[in-house]
Amino acid sequence: MQEAMPLICEYGFKKLELERIEGLVESENLNCKRALEKMDWTFEGMNKNCELKNGNLISIDTYFKQKKE
Repeated sequence: MQEAMPLICEYGFKKLELERIEGLVESENLNCKRALEKMDWTFEGMNKNCELKNGNLISIDTYFKQKKE
């Protein structure tokens, strides 16, 4: 993920002219959250009990990367 994500973001910002890219992560997925934070993604908030997974409600955290000016 740490090798591919910068390339994906670069493509999105330069080729697709995106201003912002969002990442949605299960709140309990600490490894993925740490990886996003290491790559300077910003935590925006948590949607508590918003999705159903295997019959249980789970929370989703939202992270984002903003295009640099």
